[in-house]
Amino acid sequence: APESNRDRMLYGIYFHKKSIENTGNNDSSGGLSQKRAEQLYNDLDGVEHMSLFWPYTFAEDVEGTLGETFMTKVRYADAEFWKILDHKILHGRFFTEDEVKSGSDVAVLSEGTARRLFGTDNPVGQTYQQAHQPFIVICVVANSAVLASHAYGEAFLPLPTEDYGDCGN
Repeated sequence: APESNRDRMLYGIYFHKKSIENTGNNDSSGGLSQKRAEQLYNDLDGVEHMSLFWPYTFAEDVEGTLGETFMTKVRYADAEFWKILDHKILHGRFFTEDEVKSGSDVAVLSEGTARRLFGTDNPVGQTYQQAHQPFIVICVVANSAVLASHAYGEAFLPLPTEDYGDCGN
């Protein structure tokens, strides 16, 4: 856990396209946009769930009620993320599709991050600052190993709904 279903997962992080025309170098690569990912994967036979999430975590400053500011590893994800990766809920609930679509300032924290921010593993309903923006804790999950590279995070936030585009879309 939380990557217990590895043998049943397909990850698509980058997109490469090559023109069939012989008019020069028309190769390009880039990250998948939401629209392109849905076009490629939504209708594949056997797909039970498709999740969009940032493939890497990034470090951001956080500060909770204890007043300590520190860096934490943040991952953006959609609501389907929680149906595929089996993070163990300790308190609260995962964010919903509506919260993702509306850009709600809600967060899921790892148990270690919750303790460091609030001095407790159950800060559900409390607010902390991340990059000087307030987020409400709605869930605490068990810590996971950093080796679970697609599931790992110390704070999880709703995926921004902007479509960042990709090569060709």
